[in-house]
Amino acid sequence: PDAKATAAANATATVDAALDDIDDILEDYGYSIKTGHLGFMHDPLTVTVDTYGERHHVTDYPEVEFGDFVLHTDITWNTASGLAGCYIVFRADGAIENGRQYQLLTVRLQGLPLWVIGIYNNELGEPINEVGFLPDGRIEDLQGSTNKIVIVAKESQFTVYANSERLGTMVNGKLTEGAIAFGAMQESGKTTCEFNNTWVWSLDEESK
Repeated sequence: PDAKATAAANATATVDAALDDIDDILEDYGYSIKTGHLGFMHDPLTVTVDTYGERHHVTDYPEVEFGDFVLHTDITWNTASGLAGCYIVFRADGAIENGRQYQLLTVRLQGLPLWVIGIYNNELGEPINEVGFLPDGRIEDLQGSTNKIVIVAKESQFTVYANSERLGTMVNGKLTEGAIAFGAMQESGKTTCEFNNTWVWSLDEESK
């Protein structure tokens, strides 16, 4: 019992210490900890894929669902082929691995980094915008570089930021809530995506 109490107290202290930092970041995007609640703080996570056409995503919180939220994570990537990168699953409303879900994909093409939001079902997806992948030099594309990614999901609008710069907003209302996960994808070679300083602030009134 004493050990459990100590662990609980340490966890509470860790969250309390992080809330000031989270509040500072939320304010940059027009929110604060006065509205909503902490969804989760994820431990550092590394996802590696090393077979042809492989994509894989995981989370420690497959049962926690979000509708509207602000997500923050620092992604460090290492890739061995041209068509490879890291992605974030959100509003997954079925099986976390292959159910219906949105994915924010960032592709590391040196000199031409790309991003897009796709809607997936049974591992098959299509972009929710008309033109598909968008190039954006505000995404750091050097091997081993780190990008601070923020997603603000509000109703049918999803606004994406990289390194405090707004990349754009995409709109789709097909999925309203679901789980969040983190993954790596590639055409060939080996790809590793590291996710650090990861948290989700729920803008929903109540936990899902």
